Amino acid sequence: GERIIDRGNVVTPQVKSAIDYLKKEYTDNNLNSYESKYITLSKVVIIAILFIMLYIYLAVFRHNIFYDLRKLLFVMSLLTCFTAIFFIGVSLDNVKASYIMPFALVPIVMATFFDSSTAVVVHVVEVMIASIVSTYSTDLVLMQMVVGIIAIASLQEMSRRSQLARCAALVMISYSICYLAFFMMEKGTLNGISKYVFVYFLINAIFLSFSNLLIYVLEKMFGFTSSLTLIELTDLNQPLLRQLSESCPGTFQHVMQVSNIAAEAAHRIGAN
Repeated sequence: GERIIDRGNVVTPQVKSAIDYLKKEYTDNNLNSYESKYITLSKVVIIAILFIMLYIYLAVFRHNIFYDLRKLLFVMSLLTCFTAIFFIGVSLDNVKASYIMPFALVPIVMATFFDSSTAVVVHVVEVMIASIVSTYSTDLVLMQMVVGIIAIASLQEMSRRSQLARCAALVMISYSICYLAFFMMEKGTLNGISKYVFVYFLINAIFLSFSNLLIYVLEKMFGFTSSLTLIELTDLNQPLLRQLSESCPGTFQHVMQVSNIAAEAAHRIGAN
């Protein structure tokens, strides 16, 4: 904000030095601006490649998703919305966003509506995109990979709401162990470790334990049916089942026996 020289003034060595410094700053700023544009472009290209790889996986291995516009829109919308929310969080506070964002939420939803393999692939794409957006690339990728796999494995057959609480507890434990391991690997000691990070992990687990609410909303929006909904429909206190048992007890007993036999046959062959 200071005036360096006016028209007609003598250029002293001090003034020349100030002008040279100003020229260097101007050149550096222009270079940084060009570099920033190239970095942004490269990130967009890499993210596009990741989405293309996901499309290829769905087209080759998951025809039922790829050729169903509703399911494909669901997968891409879930991934895009989560990435957008994470990007906004990183722009506000990189550390908090990286630790508080419930990355395991996306694979849990995917495993609930589809299958574990698709959930793992989508989770990998999600974490890779997040590592491009965040500066904590290595720590973030490995930590979120571990957490996502544990979340999917703990909810192979989600039949009770309490399983989400157990999953959230396992996720918090996994986060804590991975964070401690990375901290010791980098610092060589536990001195100076931040206690606030574990609070962030706790908030993450709390968000994750309410994923059943998100699953319910997505069910209604996209017309899917989760295993939890199917289990609720088998409740014998449902009005229709009560009416059947009262009006046609013989038919009701026959239906129950056939369903039990079918369920046992499915269990023996490993079917849903």
